[in-house]
Amino acid sequence: MILVIVDLHFVLKEKSPPFPTQNVSHSVRDAYDRWTKANDKADICILASMSDILSKKHEIIVTARQIMESL
Repeated sequence: MILVIVDLHFVLKEKSPPFPTQNVSHSVRDAYDRWTKANDKADICILASMSDILSKKHEIIVTARQIMESL
């Protein structure tokens, strides 16, 4: 799948990190931002590869991992 090629497959294995508070380090915030951006890209790839009916059904799901688990 394309997620492996563009190194986004980790969002299918890792849970979403908690939303960072104001007092967290830059590395924690960067990790959250990296995961969020990768998840958004993975969502687009997964939804684009589905039929229109499945895509509409799954577009409200927040994470790529949840989309894959629901299939």
